[in-house]
Amino acid sequence: MKRAVPRLLVLAIVLLAGVYLTRVDYVHKLDTDVSSLLPNDESAEVKIARQLIGEEQGRVVYLEAKGLAGETNWADDFRKQLESSRWVESVVRFDERTNLSAMRFLNERRFELLFPKWLAEKRAAFEIDGEGEFADWVAEEAVSDMDAFLESPSALELAREELLDPLLLSVGAILRLSEGGTGMLQGDEERDGRILFWAKLAESPLARDTQEGLVVDLEGLEQAFVERESEFELKYGGLVRLASASRERIQKDVFKINILSLLGVALAGGVLAGRPWRLLWAIPTVLVGMVIALSISFLVFETVNVIVLVIGSILIGTAIDYAIHLIFKEVSEVPFPTAKLVAYACFSTVCGFAVLLFADLELIRQIGVFVGAGLLGAFLAARATIYSNSVKESGQKTPIEKVKTPSSVWLALALAVFASGVWGLFGVRWVDDLRKLEAPDEALVEEDLALRERFGGTDTERSIFITTGDSYLQVMENEAGLLARVGDAGAFGLSQFLPTQEEVALADEWRSQLPELLSGLESAFAEAGYEAAAFDRFFEEAQELLGEDGLKGERVEGLLGELADRLRGPMESVLGTFDDQHWSLASASIAPSEAVLLLEGVEQSFLFSQLSFLNKALGKHRVELLNIGVWAAALVGVVMLVAFGLKRGVVVVLYPLVGGGIAVGLCSLFFGELNLFHLVGCFLGGAIALDYALFAIEAYRQGLPMPRSVWLSAGTTTASFLALGFSSVAVVQSLGWLVALLACVTLLLLHCSQPFLRRFLREDGPK
Repeated sequence: MKRAVPRLLVLAIVLLAGVYLTRVDYVHKLDTDVSSLLPNDESAEVKIARQLIGEEQGRVVYLEAKGLAGETNWADDFRKQLESSRWVESVVRFDERTNLSAMRFLNERRFELLFPKWLAEKRAAFEIDGEGEFADWVAEEAVSDMDAFLESPSALELAREELLDPLLLSVGAILRLSEGGTGMLQGDEERDGRILFWAKLAESPLARDTQEGLVVDLEGLEQAFVERESEFELKYGGLVRLASASRERIQKDVFKINILSLLGVALAGGVLAGRPWRLLWAIPTVLVGMVIALSISFLVFETVNVIVLVIGSILIGTAIDYAIHLIFKEVSEVPFPTAKLVAYACFSTVCGFAVLLFADLELIRQIGVFVGAGLLGAFLAARATIYSNSVKESGQKTPIEKVKTPSSVWLALALAVFASGVWGLFGVRWVDDLRKLEAPDEALVEEDLALRERFGGTDTERSIFITTGDSYLQVMENEAGLLARVGDAGAFGLSQFLPTQEEVALADEWRSQLPELLSGLESAFAEAGYEAAAFDRFFEEAQELLGEDGLKGERVEGLLGELADRLRGPMESVLGTFDDQHWSLASASIAPSEAVLLLEGVEQSFLFSQLSFLNKALGKHRVELLNIGVWAAALVGVVMLVAFGLKRGVVVVLYPLVGGGIAVGLCSLFFGELNLFHLVGCFLGGAIALDYALFAIEAYRQGLPMPRSVWLSAGTTTASFLALGFSSVAVVQSLGWLVALLACVTLLLLHCSQPFLRRFLREDGPK
């Protein structure tokens, strides 16, 4: 009866958890969202980068549709039907008409938005090269600029009555926009019937519903147009497609890796257990651990990353240890404290993983909860279910003792492993590169890059800068200063034609001289043979400006905000506001490494790319995790010192620490660069190694050999984690190799140091 109560209690908990798991909506609970890699601080840089990655750029879908060459009347129907999808927020056709509304507005407001910059540039040029009166000089310059423009190829498209003015204000802005790769003045994309579309998703591209729903709608849309035109083709790309492919790969891994892990554990048990059917008593322990881990994780977190489930083999390889120790008990003249050691191992491991809850990285916190809760559930299940079924082993040789291998061979092997690990530690290189944490479909990535290239967004040697300010005018001021530092490096930014606060003030002060300038322009163009009526509209607008209150900063600021609201397609990300912070994007044809040096001392601008920003976040999280690891090791150390005293407590803690260091060195030596998840592997492997050290040292203290349960646990754990090496996800591979090496290295060190430990712990003998 005494034993029945805990069994019934565990059974009740498992049944409740099982019922809960049957009611979970796994479609919404599981995701592959990498946005949890982003830091949670409140700096303007992070806020704006989050907005751009998650909302502006991350939700973009690039589409290329091909119909009959020379016919494009189908394009409007395609755009309207795609925009009717519940997964799509907006669709624009990517060509010179993409920002037609914004360009019309800019043209209508050219005196407020374009004239101040033109005036400032001409004033600066006059101070260097000008002679005589400014009004006369600038009129001659305007005529010269007009002559050059009309002789250029661009005049064929831009020499329209509504765009032309004697200062080429609107034409100059459009030409600069086209140089920035914004879709202005593209080549004739319609000759072969191919038309580009820029779509923005209504929800996150990382949501499974969005990924699957978009595919269904696009396939249906393609089929409908194929029926209308047999030659119709549709390609699409963007984060939503890459994320969908990644999710499918990881979901396949969940099944494959856990099956391989179970098979590895079964094989290791069959070889090392003698009578392997006794391991069947460990099945309830593993199952309960997995059920509890899943239930608690789903209850604590709104969504759980599927990578957490991929490393569920951690539970299979670790939770089974508790059952193995209780099934294969050791006996001696003094009773072996198996149950107490299992409790210490579980308590210290759960404490170590609990520290992960303080990590800033969402994925790390999920691993902490999943593994910690699962191991606690496995421990309770093992204690409740394994009693009379335990097999007491006494006087039997361990698997290693049955192999006639001289101790000198084991010692030489241990020294070689130790020396290699130490040598590898001197060459450790931590690399925080998101691209090396995944195994992308190379063909799909190449296809995606080729499609993006049609939109002008794949130049890896072009640096992107974000500039911030309290207002749009302040942003333009800061960006203009940045581009002045960049120089003639193929720079592009809106501040090249939009005004700064200082330029608006200069134009307002100079307004009284505008009549003289207008008169000079009329005379100069008349003398050059231009028709007087050609620029009537421009001179009428200038007269209206003279009769108003002037160019006030507040007025221009409002117009800049209206311009930002009208931008579409790639230009949506060039100017905007978020949480009272105004920002703009500029670019230059310089390598990011050079851009970092150029930004030294610049406070309002920073280098931006999704990859570099996420890599920076990875580096931050790695340092944070290292600090958390120190605290976790200290906490476990305190527990061991309190439980076993100074001498034995220090020895127990020393082996996992040394084993971890050697394993890191070996990974560095054999695999080269290390990443954040090798560090996570140190947590997992350290917990396993602590379990081995507890049992081995207690056995040596009593004069016994290494317990059979330790060998069996090491075999099952190594098999379990080696299975992770077959994963297509680099993150999971990193975990698997490091933990497997750490377990093997710790076991080897414990085995080879057996004579020394027996002598060292003799005076601390059986109590």
